[in-house]
Amino acid sequence: IFWEVYPNPVAKDGQFTVGINSAKAVPGARLQVVDISGRIIVDKVLQIVKGYQAVDLRAGFGTGQFMLRLLNVDGMTESKKIVVQ
Repeated sequence: IFWEVYPNPVAKDGQFTVGINSAKAVPGARLQVVDISGRIIVDKVLQIVKGYQAVDLRAGFGTGQFMLRLLNVDGMTESKKIVVQ
């Protein structure tokens, strides 16, 4: 799975997109936004399809640095940093 986050940084209360490109369908994946203390702010279940899809999220959870985590049912976890200004 290849994925990206844009725009980054994102304006406070702005919208950002997580673009996901997958060679196969991944049902039951999760997209999480985690603050620097480790608290999960957003926990969204995704049905990743084969090919490209975009997931739009609103950055209405304050300013600072956050981690986006993409977890699938096979136990794979990938993380990316996002900055909310």
